Amino acid sequence: MKAAIIYGPMNLKVEKIPDPEYNDDELLIKVHRASICNSTDTYIWDGTFPVEARPPYPHILGHENSGEVIKVGKNLKGEYKVGDRLAWWVKMSGAFAEYNVIAPRSLAVAKIGDNLTYEEGSILEIVGGVLRCLYDGGLRIGEKVLVLGQGPTGLLFTQLLRLVGVSRIYTLDLFDNRLKLSAKYGADFTYNLSKKKHSEAFKDLQSKLGQIDAVVDTMGNNLWKDGNTRNLAVFLLKRHGRYIAWGHPTEDAQINIRRISNEDIVLRGFEPGMPKSNDLIKFGAELIATKRLNISDMITHHFPLDEVEKGLKLCKAHHGEVIKVVLDIN
Repeated sequence: MKAAIIYGPMNLKVEKIPDPEYNDDELLIKVHRASICNSTDTYIWDGTFPVEARPPYPHILGHENSGEVIKVGKNLKGEYKVGDRLAWWVKMSGAFAEYNVIAPRSLAVAKIGDNLTYEEGSILEIVGGVLRCLYDGGLRIGEKVLVLGQGPTGLLFTQLLRLVGVSRIYTLDLFDNRLKLSAKYGADFTYNLSKKKHSEAFKDLQSKLGQIDAVVDTMGNNLWKDGNTRNLAVFLLKRHGRYIAWGHPTEDAQINIRRISNEDIVLRGFEPGMPKSNDLIKFGAELIATKRLNISDMITHHFPLDEVEKGLKLCKAHHGEVIKVVLDIN
């Protein structure tokens, strides 16, 4: 099969390798579409992703994909059959290849019907992750929520927060293309931090937003060179407000601990467990199929597998042009 193998930082090769083997508890998947994760995949590619959190080099890059079952391990017969269309959360490698092998009992898996495209299925992995965060993050009806970053994950949060029933959704980013889509998806207020100094942005946002109940941080690394986005958000939180960390930055972030201590700010991640994750990724497929969640507008580029590096370069350095890149594989 053809696969994109990462041998080390900036050393990616698309080459022919043997088709993967599978065991009695695994499925062999013909991958139809894969999507590039704007943070994890690009950080693994450029070598900045934390060593302890990534698969060791070399490996097949990518973790967002969907495809068709072509072989079923004997212990899974009755649960799955040849021809099933699947998406899953999360296997940290193997996506950018013509075939993938998964152990579905250790993942959150959704069977997708004909009312979902494979490209929508490839993004279902992050939909499942966002739903996990919403479920486990303590967000409540009627709250005011600030979302940091309007890349693919941030845009999904914007849409899904509206379904949760929060009263106001505020979004920050540095790129107008993303904020425009954010407004279309339901943000009540969007704000472009580019060309703003920290003090100017804080004064402006404080006067327009007041204090907010919760922050959802989807940014990854802070790209705002004239300010600290995370500190800005912490100071916009009300007393006892909650800061929910989704993003996976490769750089350490400075946050004002005095503010957190004096105002009893809660910092939290999320982990609802695999049984609930299974429920939620299936619910995500339902939301897409019933058009309550819009995926297609987020997809700005398609590339064949041979041109995966073009997609990675776009995701890393051209945020004003790209939102989500999909690889057309089979």
